[in-house]
This record gives sequence, C-alpha cells and structure tokens, in this order.
Amino acid sequence: MNEIIKKAKQFANIRYISGIHFDYLRYPGNAFKYKEGINAINYFVKKAVLELKENYKNIIVSTSIMSETTKLKNKYGQDFEFMSKYFDVIIPIIDKKKYKKNSNWIKETTNYYVKKSKYSKIWIGLQTYKNDKNPQKLSLNEITKDSLAAINGKSDGVILFQFGLNNIVNFKEKSFIKKMVILIKNILIDLKWKLTN
Repeated sequence: MNEIIKKAKQFANIRYISGIHFDYLRYPGNAFKYKEGINAINYFVKKAVLELKENYKNIIVSTSIMSETTKLKNKYGQDFEFMSKYFDVIIPIIDKKKYKKNSNWIKETTNYYVKKSKYSKIWIGLQTYKNDKNPQKLSLNEITKDSLAAINGKSDGVILFQFGLNNIVNFKEKSFIKKMVILIKNILIDLKWKLTN
C-alpha cells in the first residue's frame, strides 16, 4: 500500500501531470469472502487521497467502479458513498454490452451515482466495443447515443474505453453539437415546465 502511494506521489510530482487515477481498486467479484474487505479498500482510499492532497492540492484524484449499483460492496468491496467523500472524480464503468442493457440503462445508472455522490464528480466510462470475446467497434452513432444518455443522466463527463477499440468521437463535430443543443433545449423546456407547475 505505502509503495503504491509513494509511486502516485512520484507521478504527481511530474510537471504537467494533472491527475492520478487508481484503477482496479476492488476485489474481482469475491469481496464477500473477506471480513475486512470493504474496510481495507476504504482505509487505502482515505490514506492515499489525503496524502496526495496534502502534497499536491491541485491534483485530480480519481478511481473507477463497477456499474452494478446494488452489488458494489458485496462483490467488489467498493463503498461508493465513502469513496465519494474523498475522490475528486469517480468513473462508473458502464459496459452495457456485458450486462445486455441499452442506452436508457446508461442514463438511469448515471443518475443513480450522481444522486448518491457526496463530493465526487461523476464521469461515465462507456464501452466502445461489443465485448472482450468480440472486440468489434461500436458504431459512431451508438457511441454518440450512449454519450448523450450519460449526459442526460447528469454526468459531469464521459470517458470512452478502450483506446484502439473505438470509433473516434469528435465532440466538436457539428452533428454532435446539434444533438447536444436539442438535448439542452429539451432539458430547459422540462425545467421551465417544472418551475411553472
């Protein structure tokens, strides 16, 4: 543990490094077998983030979590509410193909984490390929639709994974911006209706 924190500090000390991401901060689906599993991860989270922030106040510290909202603690030892008190950013990995879900699930899962977060910004990690056995790239249209679902779920950001297995999304492209403008207009219309009724 101390060695990992030491390495994180070394990276944080490199010029132009603005963030440290702790990936795979979880058990591989068997946390329930370990009595102190959740506490061990929580202890590391608190210690690592506080030590980094003590030395590098402006560094962005993030982690990724699984998308199984009700099974995080039992399967992975990830206590989302606790983690969200410390990390600047938490990235739920929303791999809809693995769970055989659709874009609406992305929106709902995103919104669940946004509402539960104590402090952390929520950036959604979207799968850009079919699955590990069939790493065929998803279409640009599907990736855009999924990105919009995450944004519509009130995410603070979107991350596409896995590099090399995705069609590149140009978030400045006119067709994407046009869809975003329509989405924002719909949100504003919905908000206006709620405020006047």
